[in-house]
Amino acid sequence: MTRLGNAESGESGGGMATSRGMAASGGSGGMATGAGAAPSPHDFLDIDSLLEEEELLLRSTVRRYVEERILPSVGEWYERETLPAREVARDLA
Repeated sequence: MTRLGNAESGESGGGMATSRGMAASGGSGGMATGAGAAPSPHDFLDIDSLLEEEELLLRSTVRRYVEERILPSVGEWYERETLPAREVARDLA
């Protein structure tokens, strides 16, 4: 994590803060939650509220495909250092 420094003491951190670091330190981190509401661990930035129903359905479909067709094989692909791009593209077409 990058140190931000202290403006009052004249220290400079020489880097950018991450949203994780800001959230952990109590900074705003971009959360769009109600007053006192804890952010969802699955939608920390409240992106779901910005999506239309059709977009949520598409995301759900893609997640299901990845869970069923990609995740079971990704370890094997990694070990063989291959990616069956044509097969995956054919499935997605």
